[in-house]
Amino acid sequence: MAVKVEPGVVFRPEAYVPSVHAASVCALPSGELMASWFGGTREGAPDTAIWGARFAGGAWSEPRVIVDTPGRADGNSVVWLDGAGALRMWWVTMEGRGWATCRVRELRSGDGGVTWGCERNVRERWGWMVRNEPLAHGGRIVMPMYDERHWFSFMLLSDDGGETWARSERLLVQGVGLIQPAVAPLSDGRLLAFMRSTDGWVYASRSEDARGEAWSRPERTSLPNPNSAVELIGLRDGSLLCVYNPTPLGRTPLRAAVSRDDGSTWETVADIETDEGEYSYPTAVETSHGVVHVLYTQRRETIAHVRIEL
Repeated sequence: MAVKVEPGVVFRPEAYVPSVHAASVCALPSGELMASWFGGTREGAPDTAIWGARFAGGAWSEPRVIVDTPGRADGNSVVWLDGAGALRMWWVTMEGRGWATCRVRELRSGDGGVTWGCERNVRERWGWMVRNEPLAHGGRIVMPMYDERHWFSFMLLSDDGGETWARSERLLVQGVGLIQPAVAPLSDGRLLAFMRSTDGWVYASRSEDARGEAWSRPERTSLPNPNSAVELIGLRDGSLLCVYNPTPLGRTPLRAAVSRDDGSTWETVADIETDEGEYSYPTAVETSHGVVHVLYTQRRETIAHVRIEL
């Protein structure tokens, strides 16, 4: 397989704040990309805000603050283009100390993130968290979620465009923490969820049908995991792309792999980073031209951006 990887960064390291993490990216109808991440003095600091930038004409715009809740840490933003062409962003805000005190909030934009509407609460439930992008599937929105207090995963499901949400059954294994699910479609119409774990491996669960309400018992995959975020997306040719740290310890290297058999086996297509340091929390999107864009945390100093042509 011929693979071309073009590396870059969204902004110069430490150009705006000392610490950044947890990017999300989506493709806009204009052909541009929209990215968001959180940044501040450190993860969880009261000055941590949600930042964003757009990628057009081969360059990133100047980053700007989208959300900054006074005196509270904001984090784990997710940007996504819905079926009506509106850009949405979900994120969490700490109401107390730590991620377990978060609640999920939402903004919507009708102009690709230039301006945003009023904030909305998704659920008044502390400890529920977002990390990976939702999926429009079978006429409903499937939003991957997890509980930071008890370390299990689940889905929020909406049949009315995200106005109301119902919860799927929990994805859990006794004695193993499973959080930050990433979801992709399978060839038979079901869904596949990959989760980071406290067990040293990526765990997988498959939905029983296309609805995403009931799921199989999560099981270990063949992919090592250092208890760090994993990205999983479906590609235009029907294959799956996973970006992850292929090690049970540390957050390097960072690898991209492709599966052509619904996640049963994986072929490495690129080791994106191999140096010492932290290269983590990947997010990925495939454009209409078939180019995959991967963003990730680079040493907590900047958000890196690579373009992969498979």
